[in-house]
Amino acid sequence: VCAPGRIVVMFELPLLPLCNAYGRAQRILCAEYDVGLIPKGVFLRVLLGGGATSDSIHLTAEGHQAMADEVWKVIGPAVPHQDG
Repeated sequence: VCAPGRIVVMFELPLLPLCNAYGRAQRILCAEYDVGLIPKGVFLRVLLGGGATSDSIHLTAEGHQAMADEVWKVIGPAVPHQDG
């Protein structure tokens, strides 16, 4: 997936207590492959937003837009902009 001209990001895993090894492995791999890591707090902020989910987990259209906006905040500065 990581190739020239691509922007790759991962969402940090929301982990149960005592499962920190998974998070550590994820951070190591992100660093190794130069992959951006979106903090789990971003996902939580979207989930807790009013009207963002239909059942507390699955995103509504509003929730998808909120998530897209949050991801764009992370990747937008890295996307080359074309004039004209």
